Amino acid sequence: MLEGFKSVEDVFKEYEIHEDEMYGIEILAACYFQASYEGSSAVLYKKHDQLYLVHAGHCSCYGLGGQFEGKPFTEEELKTHLEEADEWEEELKWIHNFCKDYFKWQVSSVG
Repeated sequence: MLEGFKSVEDVFKEYEIHEDEMYGIEILAACYFQASYEGSSAVLYKKHDQLYLVHAGHCSCYGLGGQFEGKPFTEEELKTHLEEADEWEEELKWIHNFCKDYFKWQVSSVG
């Protein structure tokens, strides 16, 4: 699932990932939100059965290049991390919504 990117190739292009670094990466979800000249992005991917999350942003001077540094997570760690994201981190909320469906996470009920 993509938002703000045209294709998986566009994700690699925006992050300036070299072809040899793409090997084994399966993009599960990626979003890129831009306002004026600023941008924020999150990419959830698998590589060798390990989940990784990239969380990046930029000001008007730069793009996403050089920020594709995935942090490894187990599914449970990822769930906790995304549930604790700040409300203003739109890109992490978007990934969280994707994960609810993808992993069939149960939504906690309040009350």
